[in-house]
Amino acid sequence: MNHKPKVTISIERPGKSSADTCNENGWIPGTRLAGDEGYGETIIEITAVGEENILAKQISHDGKPASFSGENNWTLACRDWRKVDQDAPWQEARAR
Repeated sequence: MNHKPKVTISIERPGKSSADTCNENGWIPGTRLAGDEGYGETIIEITAVGEENILAKQISHDGKPASFSGENNWTLACRDWRKVDQDAPWQEARAR
């Protein structure tokens, strides 16, 4: 099975909310996104898309499983994000 990430890159733009970014890209609950703001790649899974905000749980950071598995309010403004296969193990979701 090929687990190469899909190359959809998007960053939240001024005047657009994280929910807007999700809606424009077709990102729904269950979608996994990967992004790196310079401290190691983070993979999240969207759990809810509201009117302005999103909830997501962290799957991994810098190649290590997340230490906390609960959902939190996330912003998509701090880094470029790309969609990765949701069935891919976190180790294989990294696009290097």
